[in-house]
Amino acid sequence: MRLRVLLALSVLLCSTAAVAGLKEGYEALSKKDYVTAANEYRPLAERGDPEAQYRIGRMYEFGNGYPQDKAQGIAWIRKAAAQGHADAQQELGVIYATGDGVKQDNVQAVAWFRKAAEQGDATAQYNLGLLYAKGQGVAKDYAQAVDWWRKSAVRAMPTRSSSWPSSTIPARARPRMRSSHSPTPRSPRATATRRTSTTGTKSRSRSRRNKGVEPPRWPPHGRSASRCRGVLPRRVRRRAQRQRPPLRR
Repeated sequence: MRLRVLLALSVLLCSTAAVAGLKEGYEALSKKDYVTAANEYRPLAERGDPEAQYRIGRMYEFGNGYPQDKAQGIAWIRKAAAQGHADAQQELGVIYATGDGVKQDNVQAVAWFRKAAEQGDATAQYNLGLLYAKGQGVAKDYAQAVDWWRKSAVRAMPTRSSSWPSSTIPARARPRMRSSHSPTPRSPRATATRRTSTTGTKSRSRSRRNKGVEPPRWPPHGRSASRCRGVLPRRVRRRAQRQRPPLRR
């Protein structure tokens, strides 16, 4: 009985120390104190903590706190990904998709993106949809691409309570929902002013015509009507369709 209690206490102390080390490592990273962060994360990573392994791998990958070493970084990130760390799996997918430090392999990229996406990682879901749309590492399937992009959008959408607390916003500053069937009613004074201004514009244009002065032309400066309405020219639209968005990290 005493042995079980001692084992439970040792496990509790180790977990508490790990949480404390991770917290101090986060604080050091936020201050860009990479040496302190490495000192906090390294013992935990060697003991098998996936979050610490992922952080150490990223520091090796980008040369923060350690001399840049892609091989060491990928090795640490792979250890974290093998334990089911979603951020590490997403990072491995980007590494294989871009060939950054390894031979480019879109099949491996799809596999790692899928593992992270199934855990609900919004960035991995977006990247997996992008590979489905491009047909890289997997058969091209726009339906699958849209499905993963929709999941990513839902996961990445901020909630009202977290991003826009209504209690801190004055009632006048809160946006109103408008419907196309029920436009916002105008006051009688605003309506009368609008009618007067419209009538005045028409009368001025008529007086110009009577005096032989042409009213201003639309569109101005020789622009096409499509550009004035915000519609891009056909060549620009085609160029935008050919350029696919990049992967997200």
